[in-house]
Amino acid sequence: MEIQPIDLKKPTVFILGAGASTDFGFPTGLELKERIIASDIPSQEFHKLAKEYGFTPSHIKEFRDALSWTEHSTIDMFLNELTNFRDIGAFSTAYSLLKIESREVDNIFKARNWYRRIFNCLIERDNTGIVVFVTLNYERSLEHYLYGRITSNKGGKAKETALQRLGKIKIIHPHGSLGQFPKVRFGDFNKKVLFLAAKNLYIPTNDLADTQQYKEAQDAIINSTNIVFIGFGYHEDILVRLIPDINQLSTPHVICGTALNLDNSIRESLVRRGYLLDSDNIIAETFINDHIPLK
Repeated sequence: MEIQPIDLKKPTVFILGAGASTDFGFPTGLELKERIIASDIPSQEFHKLAKEYGFTPSHIKEFRDALSWTEHSTIDMFLNELTNFRDIGAFSTAYSLLKIESREVDNIFKARNWYRRIFNCLIERDNTGIVVFVTLNYERSLEHYLYGRITSNKGGKAKETALQRLGKIKIIHPHGSLGQFPKVRFGDFNKKVLFLAAKNLYIPTNDLADTQQYKEAQDAIINSTNIVFIGFGYHEDILVRLIPDINQLSTPHVICGTALNLDNSIRESLVRRGYLLDSDNIIAETFINDHIPLK
C-alpha cells in the first residue's frame, strides 16, 4: 500500500527522531556518542564547566572510559544500562548539543530542508491548530527556524498574523529540551543555560511514561488521524511509550514515515502492524516534499 498525500486539514502528529535534524548539523545517536568521547570530554572548557557543576575528574574519566568501551550505539542506550552515569551523561549531552546549536544558529536558514515546506504549509497557508510536533530531540531547531523565518522576513500585519499562527502550533519535547524557546534562545551557550539544560533532559533511565510531556504526546497521537514519523529509528520501547495501545487510535488513521537505512526485519515488523514506510533511501526533505501537498 502506497503512502497517500497527507491532509494537514485533519489532526496530524509529526514524531521526530534524530534523523529529522541531521540536515541542520545535528548528529545521529552514534555520532553524538562519538563526538562526546573524542571532542567534548577532552576539552579544557568541558572539564572546567563539569567541575563547577560538581563532577570530579575521576568520575569524568570513568564515564569516558566506559562510554568508549560500550557496544551500545547511542549514549541513551548506554545510560539505560549504567544508570550511575546518568547525571554526567545528561551534562555531556547538553554540552555537546548546545555547542552545535551555537555553531548552526545561522546555517539552518541556508540549507535546503524540510522545515521550509512545513513553514509554507503551516504558516503561509494556515493549517495550524490541528498539527502537533512530538520531537524526541533535545535541540530546538524547528522552533528556531519557524520563528526566525517570521521575524526576519515579515513585517507589520503579516508578521503579526504569522506569529499568531505559529502560536497555534504545538511542539512537545517528551524527553526534555535544552531550554524553553524563545525564553532560552537557540544558539545561546553559557554556564547558566548549560546547567539548567543538564537538569532538564530526561534520559531513558528516568520514568518517562507518567510525565506531563509524555501524556500530552500520547493524547495528541491518540486523537490524530495522521501519524507521521520523520527520521525515527522505531525503537520498540519508545513506540510503546508513545502508542501504548494502537487500538485506541482514532479510526480511520494513517501511520507513515521515513525509513532511511532501516533494518529490514524492523521494517517488516512495522509493515505487518499497519505502518506505511517509504523507501530506505528517501531522506526527510524528499519524504515531506512527496507526501505533504502545498495547498
